[in-house]
Amino acid sequence: MNATVKQILSFILSLAIAVFFSVTTQAGGISDGGGNAVGGTVFDFYENEGSTEATHEQIINWNTETTHIVAKANALVPQVGEQSSRGLGDVLIQAIKSRKWILEPKPITKESCKNDSIVATVNQKIVGCQNFYEARLSVTWLKEEARNAKNQAGLIIHEAILMWLRDTQTELSKADLEYSAREINRLLFSDIDSPSFVQQISGLVRKVVFYNQQESAFEKSLPLEALKIKINFCSNNSVDDYTKVLALTAQYPKSYNTINTAFKMYLDSIRLQTLIDTKIKLSQDVSRDQSTLNAMKKDYCSESREELPDVSQLKFNPKMLNNNCRERLDKTFDHYLKITTNEELKTSSQENRVKNFGVLSLVQTTAIYCAGIKGIELQRTTFWPFMTETKGRAIMKETELQAIKYFMMLKEAYTQNNFKKN
Repeated sequence: MNATVKQILSFILSLAIAVFFSVTTQAGGISDGGGNAVGGTVFDFYENEGSTEATHEQIINWNTETTHIVAKANALVPQVGEQSSRGLGDVLIQAIKSRKWILEPKPITKESCKNDSIVATVNQKIVGCQNFYEARLSVTWLKEEARNAKNQAGLIIHEAILMWLRDTQTELSKADLEYSAREINRLLFSDIDSPSFVQQISGLVRKVVFYNQQESAFEKSLPLEALKIKINFCSNNSVDDYTKVLALTAQYPKSYNTINTAFKMYLDSIRLQTLIDTKIKLSQDVSRDQSTLNAMKKDYCSESREELPDVSQLKFNPKMLNNNCRERLDKTFDHYLKITTNEELKTSSQENRVKNFGVLSLVQTTAIYCAGIKGIELQRTTFWPFMTETKGRAIMKETELQAIKYFMMLKEAYTQNNFKKN
């Protein structure tokens, strides 16, 4: 390599190094951020000058229209998601509580917060803006320029819907998120019935199951329906209700998983009985299957006793029960109080006998539901492929007992409070 080539390569290398350090110095290292100021004030300090942080309760109860729409959202969609006890209003409240809310006297000018629409607008301005940490509302617009309480509530509900969508519909673009938020907001403020609203929102929000009033009421009634069939099955060894269960599955397809959970042992025993009948026709050995069926029926029917497993020596472990399970147990306890404290329900009539007979069995049904939820949680963990069936069943059984323990603690606390009052 001659001297001229060496000189050229050396020059190119020196130039590259100089350009690199020049660019990184101007950009502040490898970052594209930096300090800002407004006049003589650092932007960190200016940003919140005159701003007020509102509490979540202030936002939720901004005016009567806001609280009305939240309640209306729960009425239109009493259940969001499978095996859930939360309505759409509850979801919006949770979204509101997931951010800080700032009442902002300064202009909100972030261009990305402007709504894109096919409709041409004049004098459109930004009065609300949010990110994953906070939402800022123009306090001047809210208190001085908003046409009425409906528009004030509309801004708050819009931001709450958008928060929920941003957290759950991560695959949607900004334009799609904004469009869906505006559509849902308009629907909430319109005169619409529950089935129509659920149909509309289901088309806007994918991967989430919404239940209308009738569908949600059916899901809530399933434990008692399951109990009635169990009493009939265990008393008469009757399988006549099998077609009824199948009809329910066809009528309420959204509740397919819940139906199977409520009637799991019953359905399993019916399927096993069908298998045994088939083997008998083929003159095959059925002794093993028959003993399995007898054990299954014994396990299933023993839950109909008017007593629960003894959990007095069991140490309560709150980590075993998730919020969904506890909410179900709380509602089961409320149902228990209504039945056990109502004299009219203590009569010996057939319908009331079923209700009385079933109240503690309903506790066990709820406990089994909690165990099922635990099983779903286990399947979603990284160590599920390495877990033995015995270990998985043991954890689910422990969850069932912990659920009963929780119910008994509620019962004990209620008894002690009543004793103190008297």
